Amino acid sequence: KEVKKGNVTDPENLEHLAKDVPIIRVVDTLLEYAIFEDASDIHIEPGDPNLRVRFRIDSRLHEKLTPPSHMLAALVSRIKMMANLDIREQSLPQEGSFRVMLDKDPVDLRVSIMPSKQGEIAVIQILTHKKSHMDLETLGFSYQMLEAFQKMIKSPNGVVLLAGPAGSGKSITLYTCLRERIDDTINICTIE
Repeated sequence: KEVKKGNVTDPENLEHLAKDVPIIRVVDTLLEYAIFEDASDIHIEPGDPNLRVRFRIDSRLHEKLTPPSHMLAALVSRIKMMANLDIREQSLPQEGSFRVMLDKDPVDLRVSIMPSKQGEIAVIQILTHKKSHMDLETLGFSYQMLEAFQKMIKSPNGVVLLAGPAGSGKSITLYTCLRERIDDTINICTIE
């Protein structure tokens, strides 16, 4: 069964497309492939005559698929549906999240949808729990930096500001720091 071209802006058509079995399979396969490739995020961007589907691996974007452009609305609608976003809204940015299970392991996915002249752009950030269970010693700090960083996060108060490009390991580093600090006697507040 092939995804049909047509009035893809019609809300009923969008919902129908998002529930279409071939689109469900494409999105599920895309997510599995990205997780298998150890991608930190997936970018689905409009184009003519084909879409660009790129994975961020080791901070660099790599083009992986080029489906026909008429599939954009169906793919984005399916992703919106999974993230409990408004399928009908196409002119404002939206953010959401959802969780999938892959080989009995939970994978959290953050979704950002951004309108553009050619159609909506979808970015899915992949947060695997395997990576969040690392320890500071395995994150790649030099010995001196690790020592200074451990001292800093054990401080009774203060602010830790972590910055870097997409896919550079900010979230993994922060999750690892939080796990090192978990204690019933303290309160930790995070801002993202």
